[in-house]
Amino acid sequence: MKNRTHPSVTQKSVLFAVLALFIGWLVVSRAQATILYATENDGYSEIAQVNTVTNTVTPYLNTIAPPDSLSFDPSGDVIYSTVTTGQVIKYDPNTRVSTPLANGLTNAADMVLEELGFGRAHHRVLHFVGHSPGMTVSDLLAILRITKQSL
Repeated sequence: MKNRTHPSVTQKSVLFAVLALFIGWLVVSRAQATILYATENDGYSEIAQVNTVTNTVTPYLNTIAPPDSLSFDPSGDVIYSTVTTGQVIKYDPNTRVSTPLANGLTNAADMVLEELGFGRAHHRVLHFVGHSPGMTVSDLLAILRITKQSL
């Protein structure tokens, strides 16, 4: 007669937990967003609304400068930052009012640039070239609105 070992209570608990997680994974469907909001890296000063059902992109908000990042507060207001002006701004879509929350947020960038021997003009060039690899000098001059001599 063979001596069989029975699973311990701990082993049974672990097996039950794994089985419950697997069933939960099968039952729960993926959450999918139908509307996304995005900033664009092509120098435009706007936040775009992306509809993933119709595959359309429409302007949502024209901003004072190209937005760098965005998030939403609990009341649905859009909070976004701009690199070129160093601002953080809150936009209320119900009242269509933009309120600056913070200004002058360029000190950190200035400290890094100073260590490299660069200034603000260098930072602007690095920003646009970094966001558009393969950009021509003519394109860069048009975006920066400067002459070739001043570059």
